[in-house]
Amino acid sequence: MKKSLNESQKQEISAILKNYLEEESLLLKEIVFNTNEFVPESTDQILQISISSTKDENISLDKIVAISKLLNTKLENSNNFDMTKLGLDISSSGIEKTINNLTELNDNLDKYVFVELKDNNSYQGKLININDNEITLSVNFKGQFRKVKFDYNEAKFMRKAISVKKEIDSKW
Repeated sequence: MKKSLNESQKQEISAILKNYLEEESLLLKEIVFNTNEFVPESTDQILQISISSTKDENISLDKIVAISKLLNTKLENSNNFDMTKLGLDISSSGIEKTINNLTELNDNLDKYVFVELKDNNSYQGKLININDNEITLSVNFKGQFRKVKFDYNEAKFMRKAISVKKEIDSKW
């Protein structure tokens, strides 16, 4: 169950992370409190923080650990948080990150995306063109690449995708 933070708590966390995130080209995406779902009778809270990269890269485990250590150290001395009843959960958006708007879609031009349309058709392919609200994907249909065009407003859900290419060993 998500619980909102007060503005003072959000500002404190943002201030603690600001310099590190800027130096590492990272963005603070979300900060929420959550109850411990694994121990329902617990009164402990989990502070969940989601980050993403501004360079469209995967975030290393070392960076996640550094953020966790930085927050633990600073929040132990804070009057806004009771660290005896607070756990930290730091996560990154991951490789299949949701695309929420046209700006994020433009950032994925010439990359693989997954799109589910409002008519429940779905496509995975390379994003090859965005013209106003018209989106064009190059989609592999049983070995033949075809262009799929749709209006941005027809999309129900979009996310980054990965393409797995089979490489044939030249010795075989």
